[in-house]
Amino acid sequence: MDRHSSTRRERRRLEMTGDIIATAREHLRSGGMNAISLRAIAREIGVTPAALYRYFADLNALIYALRNDILDELNTVIEAARDQDAKEGSTA
Repeated sequence: MDRHSSTRRERRRLEMTGDIIATAREHLRSGGMNAISLRAIAREIGVTPAALYRYFADLNALIYALRNDILDELNTVIEAARDQDAKEGSTA
């Protein structure tokens, strides 16, 4: 039983972390680096600013996670383009 509740807790944690990063990403997109603030993100996702500290130690930790998220996405796009190019090259 503990195992099941732990899994549910972890899924909730991953979901909240994803929501925080997605919101930070939208703030970055709409207003640049200076638009990212823990207070604004907390307000938008409906939690207190203090609650965000359960997920990220500080704003720098959030920005680091945001950077990693963007780099992961970029890497996925580059790999897909490479694979598509290899596929098209092998059929020619």
